[in-house]
Amino acid sequence: MIRLCIAIAVFLCGLLSAHPVWSADPPWMDGELPFVGSAASEGYYVVAKGTSTSASAAYDAAIRDFMKDNSFASGVRTLVTSEEGRSDVHIISNENQVKFEVIDRVEKNERGLTSVYLLLWVLRENSNGMLPPRFQVKYERITYSSRSDGGAFLCSFFVPGLGQMYKRHYLRGGLYMAGTLGALSGAVACNLKYKKIRAAEQELGPLGLFWTSKGWRNATILGYALAGAFYVVQLVDATVCDTYYPPERVTRSYEYVAKLPSLNLAPWLALEEVGTQPVLGAQLRISF
Repeated sequence: MIRLCIAIAVFLCGLLSAHPVWSADPPWMDGELPFVGSAASEGYYVVAKGTSTSASAAYDAAIRDFMKDNSFASGVRTLVTSEEGRSDVHIISNENQVKFEVIDRVEKNERGLTSVYLLLWVLRENSNGMLPPRFQVKYERITYSSRSDGGAFLCSFFVPGLGQMYKRHYLRGGLYMAGTLGALSGAVACNLKYKKIRAAEQELGPLGLFWTSKGWRNATILGYALAGAFYVVQLVDATVCDTYYPPERVTRSYEYVAKLPSLNLAPWLALEEVGTQPVLGAQLRISF
């Protein structure tokens, strides 16, 4: 029983104390591509990566690798000439061009080399050039509030170890919980054994066992004493320990930008020359 309680508590502590690793890179670098919507029939997203000694060379390498993969998929051969900011793609088999747009770009220094990650929008055959919805990546910092000593005291008063978890010391709280509950469970088990053997000794006399009823009674007292000690120590520790603040985390999400036409009507006043009659008018502006 004691071993089972300790194993369960340690397992739960491992789950609670584990913190995910958060990245500041755009979500598409981790395989989470943006929403396509009605443009799915016009094209699809592709992520390309190139690594070289410079950003321009890494960009060219990313485009070349993308075209090689595209050629293998479609069964045609390609000849690629790429420069910074543009790519000329020539399909040898049928003199057509593969059309794509660079939607986003990220540069990273990795082991002394420059890696360029590209999010490409590849247009399908017979596409009318429709692009997917515009987006921007929204980063939000996750902040953590402080935890009061009084709140931690109340948590540990009712549930041993919960005050430490309230202050984000999950492993410490789990150990206190396992120690307190394990000692208490052991004391209860020893007390039941003591009562059973004590009743048998009163009825049949000494049983010749290695552990007599007196031994089980002492074990019961020791278990309750350990449980009480764990409880008092964890209660004090939960009150005086500092709140743990995990490393800064950042959540990432796509925020889609709607580009809708807008109308703006504004009056204006013009003077041809000083002292002449002013001319009143209106200005209508249409933005696409």
